Amino acid sequence: MKKVIELETGKINLKVNQISDFQLEDLFDFAARNNPKRGFLFLSKVLGKHYPSTPSNILKIHNYLANKLIDLNHNIKDKNTLFIGMAETAIGLGQGIYESFINQSKSINSLFVHTTRYFLDNYKFIPFAEEHSHAPELFLYYPVKSLFQKQFVEAKYLVLIDDEISTGQTFINLIQAYIQLNPNLEKVYIISILNFLTEQRKKEIINTFENLEIDFINCLEANFTFETNTNYIFNNLPATQNTRKCQEKNLLLNTGRLGINESLNYDFSEVFNYIQKDKSILILGTGEFMHLPFKLGFELEKLNYKVKVQSTTRSPILLGNGIKSILKFSDNYNEGIDNFLYNVSANQYDQVLLCYETPFNESLNYLSKILKTTLNIEFTNNKIMISKPKI
Repeated sequence: MKKVIELETGKINLKVNQISDFQLEDLFDFAARNNPKRGFLFLSKVLGKHYPSTPSNILKIHNYLANKLIDLNHNIKDKNTLFIGMAETAIGLGQGIYESFINQSKSINSLFVHTTRYFLDNYKFIPFAEEHSHAPELFLYYPVKSLFQKQFVEAKYLVLIDDEISTGQTFINLIQAYIQLNPNLEKVYIISILNFLTEQRKKEIINTFENLEIDFINCLEANFTFETNTNYIFNNLPATQNTRKCQEKNLLLNTGRLGINESLNYDFSEVFNYIQKDKSILILGTGEFMHLPFKLGFELEKLNYKVKVQSTTRSPILLGNGIKSILKFSDNYNEGIDNFLYNVSANQYDQVLLCYETPFNESLNYLSKILKTTLNIEFTNNKIMISKPKI
């Protein structure tokens, strides 16, 4: 299957070359990015990031990819395995795959950590870069708990998770950084929803690491080329570098940044008292805070509520193609970096539940007023705090 996608910044020539359990149009759409290093975006429909997603469809992807990993290596449940989800887009995907993996395999030897774009004082980290990104600096923090530290530095298997892989350079950077810490690593699994690597590029990645086995797991394989529109001028570029202003008080530390070896579970029952079953609902997460809003959405969907989930992002995307609307606002993490909400407009949903890990602040207040939120829900390290917006 071949497809040509015209964007404001250029043209994508896409060829799907794999028989898949999924249809291309069920997995993603396309958009142009305000990023001269990469002027396009494969707009996932099953992440709940830039596009509203049904929780059950998101969970289907989690289970599918976790199951493929287990099928590929039935013994993985007995190995010390480190899962790493990639910020910002694949944090929820990574944590969801990890939880599906431990639920299916009953593994007790695994650990999940996600990279983050937020800098924290007093925490040791492994730095590495994502060159093509609008925000290239990433941090992989060492876990704090002693048991997690041991698992982190002695893993035999490494599972790297992102929504799509196009060149693999970010993963090469991360593997190289990690094996400096753990030279006894035996095997790497690279999991993505979309895999755009050519067979030649896969071989190059594998050959980069002589003593490692590397396998690729995905929902769909394709190849693409991008023809840049030389007449397009990138301007008004948003701030990209991490300002390192984010403080510990603005981040939950039990969700994966510092390591977790179990499913995240919160009591959401109080939420049910405030919402109506026959009304459309948007569960809106913020920035890297994606997985718990998804879990809230899934619990509501199981009770037959009409739910979509999504989160805000710092990724600068242009209006058009798969992006129907843009809301711009200051970030709620105290970094001074523009954030965005795509494909959500005021009054689009009957009920909006705004979920966040930071203290409530002016940025969140702005979102709450624009979207006329039904509930504002702050997540602490062990419970949720619900408030109704002031009219």
